[in-house]
Amino acid sequence: MRYILSLFYSSFIVFIFTTCHKHHLNQVDPWQKLTSPFGGQLMGIQFIDSDTGYILGLNTEVGNRYNAILRTTDKGNTWREQIFPEPEPGGVGRIFTYNSGLIFASKDGIFKSIDGGSSWIITDTNYNSVMNLTNGIYFFDPQNGLTIKGELIYKTTDGAKHFDEIYYDPSGSTLKELQFVSGSSGYIRGGNLQSNLGFLLKTSDKGNTWKNIPFNYGFLNTMFFINENIGYCLVTQDIYKTTDGGNTWVKKVIPSQASLAKDMCIAADSP
Repeated sequence: MRYILSLFYSSFIVFIFTTCHKHHLNQVDPWQKLTSPFGGQLMGIQFIDSDTGYILGLNTEVGNRYNAILRTTDKGNTWREQIFPEPEPGGVGRIFTYNSGLIFASKDGIFKSIDGGSSWIITDTNYNSVMNLTNGIYFFDPQNGLTIKGELIYKTTDGAKHFDEIYYDPSGSTLKELQFVSGSSGYIRGGNLQSNLGFLLKTSDKGNTWKNIPFNYGFLNTMFFINENIGYCLVTQDIYKTTDGGNTWVKKVIPSQASLAKDMCIAADSP
């Protein structure tokens, strides 16, 4: 199996790294620099397979400020831009693509598209009124999903029409990122940048219960798990890899530009 690792930057640079089982992430030769056609800030990224992915962008040009979604179907070689119709001062920061038609995007609130991003609707107004960033979205099916905002995890059972609180992190730290690797198993990245604190929350039952896993190497800038056991996280300029579900980590060597990275995404490619 081959994997594609994308490091994501706030300007418009994406690095793609491919490796087979016999190679390792400490080999830097396979890195390739790709340039997005979008001239603004890039805010978030998600690939639904090895070819198709989305990027959220914010154009900050004076007098022409707008949010956009970029879509690729050829591993990031070309991108098509769609303007996001709900402008927000800080830009839209998270995206979840359930399939090519159903997409959820967020900042403080949640926006939903059922036509691949051509049009959008605003969801639960009570949830959207809570002034914290929505840092993660995941839907198990078109009706049932989870989000994270502040130190809270929320659940919806009606396609984002309503959200209910189901978990509060007792440390008071912000929950930063949400990813599921199977129909029931997932991870949340949390922590506090000022205190250089990092941890993971892990569930094996669709978010009904969560286990706290301490991370002893500092604040986690981002994470990405390939399956329930194998995952990567970015800490300042270093990438760490786990093969046991986050219990232990090994540091990997990557290009020096990674110190500027904001996000990363890994997709399984062909064998």
